[in-house]
Amino acid sequence: MSAVFITATGTDIGKTFVTAGLIRHVGASGGAIGAIKPIVSGFDPQAWQTSDSAVLLAALGRPVALVEVEAISPWRFKAPLSPDLASRREGRDIVFQDVVEFCRKSIAANRGMLLIEGVGGVMVPLDDRRTVLDLMSVLRIPPKPRSRGGCGQRKQGERGLARGHRRHHCAFRRCNRSDRTSPAGAGE
Repeated sequence: MSAVFITATGTDIGKTFVTAGLIRHVGASGGAIGAIKPIVSGFDPQAWQTSDSAVLLAALGRPVALVEVEAISPWRFKAPLSPDLASRREGRDIVFQDVVEFCRKSIAANRGMLLIEGVGGVMVPLDDRRTVLDLMSVLRIPPKPRSRGGCGQRKQGERGLARGHRRHHCAFRRCNRSDRTSPAGAGE
C-alpha cells in the first residue's frame, strides 16, 4: 500500500482533473487504486453530484452517492474559503489530528495506491497553526504538486515545500489550461 498526495500552488489548478486521470490510468492498467479528498471547501450540498469528490468517485467506478462523497470527504464546507475560515464560518472545527488519522486509516485500508487530493495550495491553512504542507509532512507522503506555470507559481510552490519541510522530494509539473486534453496533461 502506497500513497501520493496531489497538491497545488493554488485553487482551480486541476488537482481533481489530474487525480481522476491518474485513477483512470492506474485502473486501466489493472492496478488497485483509491482516492480521498479529506477536506473540501466551496462544497454545494445542493449540487454534490458535480463536486470534486463525485468526480473522483466516478473515476473510481464507485457509486456517485452522497454517502460515498461523505466517506471520502468527511470535512465539507460550503464557503469557498480556506478551510480554517470556512470551518469557522460554519462553527465547526477542523481537528488536525482527526484529519491525519482519517488519512492514515484510508492508507492502511487501501490495497493498492491511494491518492490524497489536497485543498487549495500547499500553504493553505487548515486551522490556526497548520497548513496543507503540515499534513503532507506528518503523513510523510511525497507530494505531487500542480501549478499553472504562471508568473511565480512554480517558485511559490517550491518555497512552500522548502519552508521547513526539506525532507520531501518533489517533482514539479506545470499544468496549463491547454494541457487538459490528456490524463498526463502536463509539460515540464
